[in-house]
Amino acid sequence: MTHKLTAIIEREGNGYVALCPELDIASQGDTIEMARTNIKEAVELFIDHASSKEIASRLHGEIYVTQFEVSHAVTQPGNGVFVALEYNVSGAMSMLSGQHKTPIS
Repeated sequence: MTHKLTAIIEREGNGYVALCPELDIASQGDTIEMARTNIKEAVELFIDHASSKEIASRLHGEIYVTQFEVSHAVTQPGNGVFVALEYNVSGAMSMLSGQHKTPIS
C-alpha cells in the first residue's frame, strides 16, 4: 500500500527539522533535501517495524496546512518601550514600535 504523506520542514539553527504530521514522526538534516530524505527514511522504518494496529492508530486521515498570523507585544525591561511583532507562518515578520507607560508583562 502506498501513502502520500506530508513533510513540513523548517530551519532550526544551522540545520532543518522535518515533521510528518500524519504519523507524528520527526527527523532532521543539514539541508532541506537531507531533512526530506531523512523523514522519508524514518517513516519507512516506522511502517516496516510497527504493527498495523500502531500504524492505524497514528495515521491521521486529513491534514490541512494553512497560514495564519499572530501578534505579540514585548517590552524592554525598565523603560516601558514595547515592540509589537507580527509573525506569519511563511517567515515574514513586520515590526511596530512605540512607547507604553506601563511595561506589558
